[in-house]
Amino acid sequence: MDPALKSALNRLPVPQWLHRFEAGTLRISGRLTAPVTVGIGEFGLAVPAGLVRISVVFQGGPSAFVSTLQVAADGLVWRDADRSVEGEVWCWKDGIAVMDEAPVGRIDGRKSQAVETLVQHLSDVHVEARAVPAKALTMRSGRGFEVSVPAGVVMTAVGCTRGGPKGLVLARPMVVGFAGEGIALALSRFRRVSAMLSVRVVRLTLHPNGRVELEGRGTRGLGRAVRRGLSTTAEVLSEWVREGTATAMIRPFLVLS
Repeated sequence: MDPALKSALNRLPVPQWLHRFEAGTLRISGRLTAPVTVGIGEFGLAVPAGLVRISVVFQGGPSAFVSTLQVAADGLVWRDADRSVEGEVWCWKDGIAVMDEAPVGRIDGRKSQAVETLVQHLSDVHVEARAVPAKALTMRSGRGFEVSVPAGVVMTAVGCTRGGPKGLVLARPMVVGFAGEGIALALSRFRRVSAMLSVRVVRLTLHPNGRVELEGRGTRGLGRAVRRGLSTTAEVLSEWVREGTATAMIRPFLVLS
């Protein structure tokens, strides 16, 4: 990957996050404004301008790695020293490269580098992610709140952006879901609010302007105090997203007035 071409997506610390999860999938689609060739050892995958779909399966833990990488686009070309193979779906798994279900060679290398190289050129990106924490996660903020994610909770995220690689911004709200029992939130500087938040949060929505909305299980049937607690917590999270040091990596995707 060329550091000079690093896109907003490449700047997210995804590799540092992977070890916190047991496993997951990532689906990315976007547009190339010009052809790109991804070098993988002595081989090359030529991807034409136009719509590209990337699918990633990863295994987490201390030695996190990408187990499967798939790239789909019209007019892909796989090149080695002796031949070129055209197709629409290229896959790399267990050291074998496959084009349209036909093996085209054995290759070594890190699939994550191939993903980063391709992603840095994408415009108008749509992302869908699914991950399961390997163990309970606790994240704390200097602004006084704590997020607790139980082990085994399936976390999903869907986001849609517009713009070129270096200027991607949210085109509509990003939605993060927490299946099962959801997640717990606590606010140390609002102890009364935290006491009201016995409800688990199952959905977080991040708007392009940085505003956060929270949804508890069966929010419509909850008491007024609990709904007020969720609202106050969402306001604190919104402030953190817009101004916090730890969330600086998110702000390039926002349209802040």
